[in-house]
Amino acid sequence: MGFPGGVFEDLDQSLRDTAQRECKEEIGLSLVEEGQYMGALTRMNHPKISVDAFVYTLDRDQQLIPNEEVAGLYWLSLDTLRDGQNRSTIQHRFQGKDRAFPAIEIADVPVPIWGISLGFIDQLFHRWSL
Repeated sequence: MGFPGGVFEDLDQSLRDTAQRECKEEIGLSLVEEGQYMGALTRMNHPKISVDAFVYTLDRDQQLIPNEEVAGLYWLSLDTLRDGQNRSTIQHRFQGKDRAFPAIEIADVPVPIWGISLGFIDQLFHRWSL
């Protein structure tokens, strides 16, 4: 489970431009036209990648149109993401060892939210009182 994103390209003037472009390409949402920029979250690192995230709010529901890179879309309320009853632990093999990782598991969503995605969600709640 992840958020729209991708790699910086020559046409991008900044990583924020990359995020805006990828969001438009992957789910058909123009953050430039429809979103209000709140700010950037702290970069998160994984052994293979570094990821930057940018937060926007929307004033109204948007019709999302996924491209071929997107297997499914889910609108989740902030209350659902914050609800401690949705917190769990999942088992995942990492660096050759089975390990337990914190996660969010929601009944109607077929995969857990964990790793970098969960890290960004936790940062969001820590940084802003939403």
